[in-house]
Amino acid sequence: MDIRERFLSHVLPIPEAGCWLWDGHVMPSGYAAFRMDATPAGRELAHRASYRLYRGEIPDDMIVCHPLRMCVAASIHIICSSGPTRTTCRMQSAKAG
Repeated sequence: MDIRERFLSHVLPIPEAGCWLWDGHVMPSGYAAFRMDATPAGRELAHRASYRLYRGEIPDDMIVCHPLRMCVAASIHIICSSGPTRTTCRMQSAKAG
């Protein structure tokens, strides 16, 4: 099973909303997590893993915003942002979480 298949094995698609609800590991903080590889540093927040797997690497000066905490659909609900938008993304995530 390749890494995308493994990632999707933890996803419950909700087609009418365009969401991929996370059904894998959730950390005590409430954030979804996915192990990209077997190293100790291989665990990554699932929304960041989704972005990397389906859209590409995350630039160093950007954050990955996801207003719906348990949705990991990179094509719809996850964006990369920088500058003033970063605070807005964090506030939207906190409200929607």
